[in-house]
Amino acid sequence: MAQTQLTVLGATTIQPIIEAASEAFFAQTGIQVITQGGGSGRGVQAVLDGTADMGMVSRAISPQEEQLLQYRPIAADALAIIVDRGNPHENVSRAQLIELYRGLDRWAGIEGYTRRVILVNKEIGRATLDLFEDYTGLAHHERPTPGAAGSISAGAYDIGANSDS
Repeated sequence: MAQTQLTVLGATTIQPIIEAASEAFFAQTGIQVITQGGGSGRGVQAVLDGTADMGMVSRAISPQEEQLLQYRPIAADALAIIVDRGNPHENVSRAQLIELYRGLDRWAGIEGYTRRVILVNKEIGRATLDLFEDYTGLAHHERPTPGAAGSISAGAYDIGANSDS
């Protein structure tokens, strides 16, 4: 019997790409693509344990995973740091970003602009957090050891995914 469904799990940063391509794939093959987020680690594990046909991974593949899996890069992930549009800071340097994520709770250096800083962070296990930690040298405050530049403030709001579904 021919396969009628393809299950794809993993990185929510890749999920919209797969969902957008799934209609054309169905039209050509008659195979329905079922996507679900949950993070890169979930995608890898689901393929390894046979609960998914494909995994979406937005981080580097480990040497062990490279031995166990077939993989094809489809894109490169990027990390963007954003501020509220009302914030007069047009650029945030790497050094400023590190200070902010270490726990600086007010914007400094702009006369009359002392609004509270609200930090948003990815939870452990998310590839986006790995990219951020590599860039800043900071480590999530729940990791057993700090990064070379210290730890991310425990006051940062952890979020899981872009669109887990």
